[in-house]
Amino acid sequence: MIFVGDDAEWLRPAAVPSEIMARDLLANCASELRRQAGAMRSLDAALGAVLNLCRAALDPAEADAQLIAGLRMDLQMADQLRQEGEGVAKALDLLVGVESLAAAIRSDSVCACTPLRDLQDRLMLEPSPISGHAPMIAR
Repeated sequence: MIFVGDDAEWLRPAAVPSEIMARDLLANCASELRRQAGAMRSLDAALGAVLNLCRAALDPAEADAQLIAGLRMDLQMADQLRQEGEGVAKALDLLVGVESLAAAIRSDSVCACTPLRDLQDRLMLEPSPISGHAPMIAR
């Protein structure tokens, strides 16, 4: 099962900035990893609930239908988290190559880290709670 969060193309800003400061990308990566960790906690709880449902089911047919529906959603979430983690790891690889956190990184390099538009936007455009300011995006 492959998840690609590309169905919101029309929500993407008209003009993507040409680059982002390395320190802001690093702060956004840290924020993204915290978001993913929260989603993984939810996934862990959901998978545990599905297992408990199987153990407690009185009617196997009912349990099977609920199990399949729950597992389908959980597996899609797991695949999305995998793709997001891979994207953040690639973005961090970009930072390894810069001489200074004040360096600017081209947005096409950041966007090439992942096909997930939502993640691209979170890495490039959203304010970072760590730095307490909006990313300083060079145009």
